[in-house]
Amino acid sequence: MQPAQIYVMRADGSDPRRLTAPPNGVRFAESDPAWSPDGSGVAHWSYGYGIAIVDSRGGVPNALYSDF
Repeated sequence: MQPAQIYVMRADGSDPRRLTAPPNGVRFAESDPAWSPDGSGVAHWSYGYGIAIVDSRGGVPNALYSDF
């Protein structure tokens, strides 16, 4: 079983792609995505990064608050 991930896709359901791609291949459970006001990023909760934001094109999340 894989932990929950965050994906984006076109409105018609095509072209699904995962937004978060940790560099070491470890997947953390991620949830509660919310688009930034300008659409450039997606804020979310990550079990590994805490409250984080990832670029809307995908990549490594940037931890905003990780003091668990």
